[in-house]
Amino acid sequence: DGIVLWANTALLFWLSLLPFATAWVGENLTAMLPELSYAIVSFMCGLTYNLLDRCLIHANGQNSRVAVISQHDHKRWLSLLIYFIGCLLTLVWPPAGLVASIVVSILWFIPNRRVEQEFR
Repeated sequence: DGIVLWANTALLFWLSLLPFATAWVGENLTAMLPELSYAIVSFMCGLTYNLLDRCLIHANGQNSRVAVISQHDHKRWLSLLIYFIGCLLTLVWPPAGLVASIVVSILWFIPNRRVEQEFR
């Protein structure tokens, strides 16, 4: 539906800013503003991903596959918390945003078993 399309568009918008933020950090590795922008873009990607997930559940119902897979998914919320803490710490120590992104990447490297179980 329309809400899902808007949530998906919001996610794609924030994802489209990642190359810019990454290049800016690559040119100014220890500068606070590029690091902060990267941390904020990463946080917003996670936030809009969660928004899209909620919209998909709302559109498909509480008993849908999306709802079952997302049920008790603590990684999404932990990722947002790590990103948010990374944004705050970037104000004190600029590389904190990158460290937060690396930690979240490692966290998501571990597969979600509910996805495998639901599609078997």
